[in-house]
Amino acid sequence: MQQKNFFDFATKELSHSAFWAWVLNLKNSNDDDLKKISEKVYEFFGFNDNTKTLLIKDVLREHPLDDNGRIDIFIETNLDKGFGVEVKLKAKPSLEQIKRYEEKLKKIGFIDLGYSNLHYEDIKNIGKILTADIAHETFGESFGKSDNIIIKEYGKWIKKTYERRKKYLNFLNDTLLESDISNDHKAEWQWAIMMEFQSRLKKNIKDITLNLYDGRNRNGTPWTQLRFYDFKNKNHSIFYRIDKRAKGFYFSANLYTENTEHAEEHKNLVEYFRAEFLKLDLDIPINKENLSKINNKETNLCVFYFKGYFEDKNDNNKISLNVINDNIINLTNKIISLASERLGGLKI
Repeated sequence: MQQKNFFDFATKELSHSAFWAWVLNLKNSNDDDLKKISEKVYEFFGFNDNTKTLLIKDVLREHPLDDNGRIDIFIETNLDKGFGVEVKLKAKPSLEQIKRYEEKLKKIGFIDLGYSNLHYEDIKNIGKILTADIAHETFGESFGKSDNIIIKEYGKWIKKTYERRKKYLNFLNDTLLESDISNDHKAEWQWAIMMEFQSRLKKNIKDITLNLYDGRNRNGTPWTQLRFYDFKNKNHSIFYRIDKRAKGFYFSANLYTENTEHAEEHKNLVEYFRAEFLKLDLDIPINKENLSKINNKETNLCVFYFKGYFEDKNDNNKISLNVINDNIINLTNKIISLASERLGGLKI
């Protein structure tokens, strides 16, 4: 049986937020090694304030800063304002939320050990961001040398996360072998790739609003979806999905209908889109054999397997993200155009 790290089981954002709150609380520890680690985190975020008069009174979790939100970690000080840290593993903090928090804090920092920090363009000047890369470089050695089992385990987890993220960054810049996506991290890779789609679509399609979410199939395998179109009549929506079948990872555009009373309309829309897609001039071919049967609620409009459809043109053993992105933008524009012609209008 594979020996797993403690933080392979503590996968929720709350677990990681608790860890960093605990480390920040160690500033007043009697253990000199733990105290040094804590002070290094304060120094990274600039929370020392370059003054000897700074006093840390308390470190609090889920602390309310206003009526609309709570900061993940709040550091209460003897100054007129405290410090704050937002901890993220997947979702990017909203700019509106952060600007509200910024007004009530002396300084704010971000801990994001996933992939969403690649899309922090609008908030990167507000506070320092601790990514998996930086955490490994800045704290890896001291965490690894610590006698504290929790610190040591987190150091090992950061190293593994950093190595996975480095592979993904190589994918963004070049290509990837499908075998690089290990079974343990399918959900993580799916989310990261869909986030990249989300970022590209926002930059290239005006006034598009996107909703990203994920879950598990009945057999426990992960899926990730990006909803990008709701019809004005509110009966139907269209989303992209990344999932895995026996043939490998696939990307699909699906039509979802909330109520079965609109089943006939659902069937007509699916047939309409499928017929129109066959006319598209894309680098990736539409293959009717991959499509699911039409049902009453959720049906494939088109399906592309990563292997075979999104390959690098110079090396068919590799998948090219650039090929994927270019085609996703073209496909999305076409779907919006067809949907507008058929029933019209964006609701989201």
